[in-house]
Amino acid sequence: DTVYFIFIIDYNKNIELIHIDEDDIDNLVNQLNNNIKECYDGDIEPLRIEAEIILHKLYSLLFDKHLLPYLQEVKKLIISPDGVLNLLPFSVLFDGEHYLIEKYQIVYTTAATKYTHKSNDHYDKQLNISLFADPNYDYPVNVQSNVEPHKRYCEGEEVKTYKKCYSLDGVKEEVENIQSVFSGDITLYKNNKADEENLLSLQSPKILHIATHAFVINDKCNSSPLLNAALALKGYNFAVENAYEKGIFTGMKAATLNLARTDLVVLSACETAVGEYSNVIGISSLSMAFMLAGTKATLVSFWLADDVITQKLFTEFYGHITIDTKNYSEHFYTAQKAIFQYCKNNEEVNHPLFWSCFGYFGV
Repeated sequence: DTVYFIFIIDYNKNIELIHIDEDDIDNLVNQLNNNIKECYDGDIEPLRIEAEIILHKLYSLLFDKHLLPYLQEVKKLIISPDGVLNLLPFSVLFDGEHYLIEKYQIVYTTAATKYTHKSNDHYDKQLNISLFADPNYDYPVNVQSNVEPHKRYCEGEEVKTYKKCYSLDGVKEEVENIQSVFSGDITLYKNNKADEENLLSLQSPKILHIATHAFVINDKCNSSPLLNAALALKGYNFAVENAYEKGIFTGMKAATLNLARTDLVVLSACETAVGEYSNVIGISSLSMAFMLAGTKATLVSFWLADDVITQKLFTEFYGHITIDTKNYSEHFYTAQKAIFQYCKNNEEVNHPLFWSCFGYFGV
């Protein structure tokens, strides 16, 4: 059975360790994920009611029973989850009347030590985005190229488990909206320019935003779990059909990027916070891969992302950022609360799936 502990550190350096003797947590998180999957084809209203029952039980187990005495006057929570709780955006927990998003700003960290080394690099006078969007997935990769050899690994079996993809209707509007509201410099890599060469050649942009498809597979033959999560770039469909790797931008490739002075990586794609779990290294997600490359923070998704809500969220987010106000986590919280209100007022998207899909990881 899974055993959970809550390890609490406050701003006064007080430390508490609490043993949770509940065995329903994993089951409830799995119930929530099943509820989320039904939303893609089901009736939203009864599914929202069902989700709130599940989320109220989780709130009672985690917060009401153990954490509330420690949260007097607290407005921001920094959460380092473990186990199946890595798949839970805590902002969705429900006290019977309100979601946690209405009470707390929540950010996540894969390692609390990141906060002991926090720097002020992201307060310099630079504000720019490298924006990758809408790759030409069907571009025929030149597999005979001597410049970029195309390696096969596991004889292409893991490539075959990736699925072909299509252009996303909302990405064009997402790009146009970011261009209209963002006050810094934007370098756009679109269609045939949204390729591996351009991404791998980047030298620490302040913000890296990638709008495409993402995939997580379960392939035990891979030497690293970071090969089981990937972004689709130019030539992706061709690579899948021919069992070649170029265009399938795995977490292993992402970890080699030079993002040492990058403030934030935004992965506008599905399930980019999801990956293979290990007791040793935690979740081997695309988010972790970009963290390994050096970025201070990632904005990533727990679930399949709704195209329309995603572009609304990031339009709201980038509209708040200026060269003098670069507190990205606070701007994301403001944007997410705006989307929360939008979803509450629109029955067809009034479910946590839509407003809580993305989370902020890092400092």
